[in-house]
Amino acid sequence: MCASTSGSKMAPECPCALHGAIRRARSWAASLIFVAVVFGPLIALLAQTGASARAGDLGDASSLLLADRQAVLLGRSMGLAAGTALAALLVGLAVATVLWGWRRAPWSHLRWLAVVLAPVPPYIHGMAWMHASAVLSRLLAARGLAPLPFRGWGAAWFVGTMAQLPLAVGLALIGLEMVDPAQFEAARLLAPDVQALSDIALPLSAPFLAAGGALLFILGLTDYGLPSLFAVNTYAMEPFAEYSATSEPARAFVLSFPLLVLACVAVFYLQRALRDAASTRARGQRSAGVALSWPAGLRAIHLGALLTLAVHIAVPAVALATVIASPSGWLETLRLARGEIGLTTRICLITSVLSLPLALIAAERMRATGSAGRIWRVMVGLPLAVPASLVGVGLISLRQHVLPPALTDGSSLLVLAALARFAPYAALVLLAQMRRQDPLLSDAARVMQTSPWQGWWRVRLPLLAPGLLAAGCIVFALTAGELGATLALAPPGHATITMRIYTYLHYGATDEVAGLCLAMVLLAAVAGGAAAWALARGPRRAGVGGGRSDD
Repeated sequence: MCASTSGSKMAPECPCALHGAIRRARSWAASLIFVAVVFGPLIALLAQTGASARAGDLGDASSLLLADRQAVLLGRSMGLAAGTALAALLVGLAVATVLWGWRRAPWSHLRWLAVVLAPVPPYIHGMAWMHASAVLSRLLAARGLAPLPFRGWGAAWFVGTMAQLPLAVGLALIGLEMVDPAQFEAARLLAPDVQALSDIALPLSAPFLAAGGALLFILGLTDYGLPSLFAVNTYAMEPFAEYSATSEPARAFVLSFPLLVLACVAVFYLQRALRDAASTRARGQRSAGVALSWPAGLRAIHLGALLTLAVHIAVPAVALATVIASPSGWLETLRLARGEIGLTTRICLITSVLSLPLALIAAERMRATGSAGRIWRVMVGLPLAVPASLVGVGLISLRQHVLPPALTDGSSLLVLAALARFAPYAALVLLAQMRRQDPLLSDAARVMQTSPWQGWWRVRLPLLAPGLLAAGCIVFALTAGELGATLALAPPGHATITMRIYTYLHYGATDEVAGLCLAMVLLAAVAGGAAAWALARGPRRAGVGGGRSDD
C-alpha cells in the first residue's frame, strides 16, 4: 500500500499508481505490436479494399463471388478439406487410444515421437507418394496390368490425409490426456475399458477433438500447394491467381471473403478448446495402473491405424532414399543449393527468435479470464485460417504504402510473412506450457521477489524454458516449409529451399529434388523431436502436481 500526506496540497503522486500506469502502458504497447505484426497484412488489405470500393475501382470483383465456377470450386474445396480432416482425425484417434495406454517409462515419453513429423511440409509428402505410385505403376506394367492413376481429387485426399496424420495423432492424444483420470479410473472399476472409453473418455475429450478437427479443416482449406501437385484446383488458389492476373490486392481480398467467413466459424469452435489446452497436468496425470484391455475388434482397428502411421513414416523415408543416387550425390545437391539453404536458415533463425516475445504477449493475454481472454483466443486463432497467399499480398500492399525501406528487402519481407503466419502457433505452445505450471510457484515468486526482473529471471523464465524451446523449434520448422506467402513475396535472387523444391516438383521426382526434400524431412524431424523433448520435460521443470487452474 502506498501512502502520501493527505494534508499537503503539493503531495507527490503515488508511486504505486505511477507504476501501475507504466505497466498498463507497456501492456497496451505490447498488444499493439502483436496486432501490427500478425494482423498488419490483413488490415492493409481491408483498408485498400475500402479505398478501392469508395473510388469505384473494384469493378465486377464482387460478382466473382457469385460466379458458378467459384461456388462449385469452393464446395469441392470444402469437401476435400472436410474429408481430409475427418479421415486424419479418425485414424489419429485410433492411434492415440493405443499411445494413451503407454503409461510406463520409457514408452510414456516415446509415444510423443509419433508427432515429430508434423512440421514436414505437405508437398514433400506429395513428392514421396508420387514417386511411390510411379514405382508401383512400373511394377504393375511389368505384369501386364494397368498403371495406377495417382492424380486428381482422390490422390489429393489420400496424400492430404497422410500429411495431416501426425498432427491429428498429437491433437487426439492431447484430447485424451485432458480427461480427468479419476473419472476414467472409476468407470473402469464398473465397466469394461471399451465402455469407459466410449462413455467417459470420448465425451470428455470431444470438445477438444472437435476443435482439432476444425484446425485440420482450416489447414486443408487454405493449402493449395499439395492439391496443385495432383492437378487439382482449390479455392485457396483463387486469390493468388486473381492478384497475379490483375495486380489488384483489393480483388484478391474480395475473393478471400468465403475463406475468411469459414475460418471465423472454425476459429469459434477452436478458441473454446484453448481454455482447456494442456490443463490435464493440473488435474493430475493418470498413473500406469492396470494396462488397458480392448476387445478383438478394436484391437484390429488399432493395428490398422498403427500400420497406417508406419506407412506414413516409411514411404517418405524410403522414397526419398531410393531416388537419391548416393550419399556423395546428396551432399553435392546440398552444396549446389547452399545459397537457398543459407537464406532459409537465416530467415528461420530470425523468425524463431522474434516470434517468442510476440508469443509471450499473446499467451499472457489468452490466459485472462472473461471476455478479454476470449477475445485474445479468437485473435490468435484467426491468423491460422488466413490463406498464406493473402498474407503475401497484404505485405506487398504494406511495402508499397507503409513499410520503411529497411523492411522492404526480400529477406525482411519473408521474415514478416513468417511472423504473421506462425507467431500464433508459438503463442498456443506457450499457452499450453503456462497452463501446465503450478500457479502457486508464480504467486510465491511475486511475493518473494525484490523486483519484477528478479522474479522473471529466476522463476518464470526457467518455468517457461521448455515451452520457449518447443515454440522456437516449431516456428523454425514451419518457417522452413513456408510456401504460399514466399511465392508472392520473394524477389529474384532470394529463393528459399521451399521455392526450389516446389519449382522442380512439377517436373518429376529428380535426384536433386529428392535430396532437398530429404534435408527438409530431417530438419523437420529434428525440430519436431526437440519440441517433443522439451514439452515432455515441461511438467518436471514446472513442478506441477495438482495445482489450481488459471481459469
